[in-house]
Amino acid sequence: MTFKRIPWNIAICDWNGTLLNDLELVYGSLKNIFKYFEKVPPSLETYQNEITADFLSFYRKHGIPADAEPELLNSIRKKYFKENDGNITLTDGAVELLETFLRFDLKIGIVSGEAKGYLRDERLKQFGIEKCFDFVHDGVSDKMGKFKELVKILEVNPKTIFYIDDSFDGIAAAKNAGITTFGFTHEGSYNSEEKIKAAKPDYIIKSLLEIIPIISKIE
Repeated sequence: MTFKRIPWNIAICDWNGTLLNDLELVYGSLKNIFKYFEKVPPSLETYQNEITADFLSFYRKHGIPADAEPELLNSIRKKYFKENDGNITLTDGAVELLETFLRFDLKIGIVSGEAKGYLRDERLKQFGIEKCFDFVHDGVSDKMGKFKELVKILEVNPKTIFYIDDSFDGIAAAKNAGITTFGFTHEGSYNSEEKIKAAKPDYIIKSLLEIIPIISKIE
């Protein structure tokens, strides 16, 4: 039995909530921020239904003071992470999926809003997967702009790229750049299944391993 890849050449992944199963940690840090300001945190369900790349608006909407600087919020978040991320893991199927991409000779990249430098310098090395990736772009606030930039840099048709994300914003950004999208809905998704589906991804998956038969032909 052999596998033949069909037409995509480049796989781009989101990181948080997609390759990394960190929703519980992120929501814990959110509760810690609200505790710092003596505010009642929104529920996890509310978080998954409402959170966007514009996280400050979400915090303001739910009671964090308008004069609370992003640097302070990030410092509370990072402190919580360092104290509580000992049990964090990659999402089930992530390693097998990356191995499949490598076997198919795909270029593999990450486009993520994770803190700039933190993903490349610490997280990927923590899990021993840093050599899997041809490019890593972290600290990205404008994913659509980054996708369009990558299409030009890589000199490819966007239809030869697919992107995997667990959020409305990321999927919408990739679609607007002409890239094929996989909406990843699982217990660790940052957005609810309903919100992810609202972005109208090309494919909906509940496991990363569901991507393999979609991008391959078995002979």
